[in-house]
Amino acid sequence: DGARPRAIDASFSAPKVDLGSLATVPPLPVRGSAPAGLPDDVDVRLDVSADAVVADGKVMQGVVLKAALQGGAVDLQRFEAQLPGAGSFAVTGALAGRDRLAFDGTVDLRTANLRDILSWLQVDTATIPSGRLANARLKGKLFADGDRLRLSDLDLHVDATRAHGTMEVDYRERPGVRVDLAADNLDLDAYSSAAPVAPAAAVVPATTAAPGLLSAVAGDGKFSFGRLTYRGIDLRGVDLAATLADGAFTVAHFSGSPSDPGEFQLPAADGGGPEESAMAP
Repeated sequence: DGARPRAIDASFSAPKVDLGSLATVPPLPVRGSAPAGLPDDVDVRLDVSADAVVADGKVMQGVVLKAALQGGAVDLQRFEAQLPGAGSFAVTGALAGRDRLAFDGTVDLRTANLRDILSWLQVDTATIPSGRLANARLKGKLFADGDRLRLSDLDLHVDATRAHGTMEVDYRERPGVRVDLAADNLDLDAYSSAAPVAPAAAVVPATTAAPGLLSAVAGDGKFSFGRLTYRGIDLRGVDLAATLADGAFTVAHFSGSPSDPGEFQLPAADGGGPEESAMAP
């Protein structure tokens, strides 16, 4: 009928917001079936800030949310918060879709102490030597809908390692993860609390147990490293493909160039003996 959209400007500020208590508020009564997508006859501008937000017992500080609903799409102009370990994250983007809502935007997470964030998420890092899991940053494009979450154009820094690539999580049924990353270098020895072994004993296991956090996850990954250090041996031009299932990692392919090929063996084949080396001489 040519009526102008209804306009709402809302601004809220609070010292503390407990999302758990908000979840107990009974839903508003709705008559009939809700239309797909977001309403396009309402303009809403929202500016929310909170000194602390509690979600599932975890506290985020300095939370700021600025968003606008216009023309049936949400423009997320600013969503950021402070995290443990002098950390922070920021997300921007748009939520839209007539038949199926999807978010398309960017994410930027950084911290001076990744270990603190992992502990905050209840991830056990006790076996990682001190001095590791310090500075970290993750930047990339973020896409999410009802079936999956995808990070692309990923720029990841952890300690002295920098990697680029993509990561996708499918959460329709059992969580499934697919990773494709290329890193400049990784020193696996620096992240192991095990006693060092002689280089001649360095063997990549064909199958190894996954951390408890990943026991309920399935997936596969492709990784490449300009330089990889494992049990005292430096490998160059490493390509690695692995699968994750039933709480175990299985190496499907491994190739690289050690300084001394005789010091290194590839994973054992199904027949029990070592595979033929796929590494360059």
